[in-house]
Amino acid sequence: MVEIVTCPACQRKLQLAGADWDQSVQCPQCAHTFVAGPTPLAAPPAPSIPVPTNGDDLDIERRHIPRDYEPHRGPLIKGLGLFSLVGGVLFLGLPLVVGPVAWALGSRDLRAIDDGHMDPKGRKQTRTGRWCGIAASVLLLLGLTVVVLLQLLA
Repeated sequence: MVEIVTCPACQRKLQLAGADWDQSVQCPQCAHTFVAGPTPLAAPPAPSIPVPTNGDDLDIERRHIPRDYEPHRGPLIKGLGLFSLVGGVLFLGLPLVVGPVAWALGSRDLRAIDDGHMDPKGRKQTRTGRWCGIAASVLLLLGLTVVVLLQLLA
């Protein structure tokens, strides 16, 4: 009687005579030696993890694999940037000084997010605060230039 066994190393199917059962067999393809015997029943498949069909069921925070990130400062940088831009326009000057701070902090934090050291969930707020800080810095420079020119012309 001929039996078919599978090499555990390369998965090649081998035909063996009944007399070779429970004997050492060498696979002709990979030269792996194993004891021929009845093939064990396959283990039951692992239970599958239910995956929702739409993206609303799982938000990105729960799908994200947690790491040891430095916490992001997105709300702080966004607040500084908006304060410098809106407050600088409304109150003419003083809050504009905060613009370069938001720009510098935003640039540093975005670099840390890109390098994988800081939590990436704050990227959008950090980017918004940085751009508001850049705009406020430009307004600050324009305002200082106008003041200097008015002093020189007076």
